Amino acid sequence: MLKPRGRLIRACSQWASTMHDFDTSYIITAALYDESDRRLQYVFVGITPESAGMTVDGMRLYHRDQLIAALEQGTHFSVAYKEHGEWQNGGTVFLVACGDEHFVRSDTQSVAIDDLGNLARIRSSR
Repeated sequence: MLKPRGRLIRACSQWASTMHDFDTSYIITAALYDESDRRLQYVFVGITPESAGMTVDGMRLYHRDQLIAALEQGTHFSVAYKEHGEWQNGGTVFLVACGDEHFVRSDTQSVAIDDLGNLARIRSSR
């Protein structure tokens, strides 16, 4: 079992309960993890829509390194998922350091695993 160790690098937004309350300009809507399910490879990032029923615009595929660089530069992200046809705020995205490595998480636990919760999964062509 992994023991939590490390420190929070940056809290990247404030938690909110609905899309209307998102405190970020960008949302992460889907993720692709490696074979071990412990490290992100890619995420879909979009612009937060004005209302929960709207389409997410400006979707881009970010590599893990691009996401970490954006977080380090102060860009704010939230996790979002669809429920009953409307986008829901899954919370803040945090950058956490464990030892010499950084991890992307939807909580502040200092665990050496990327974890964005129950996001939709990007299907791999492997």
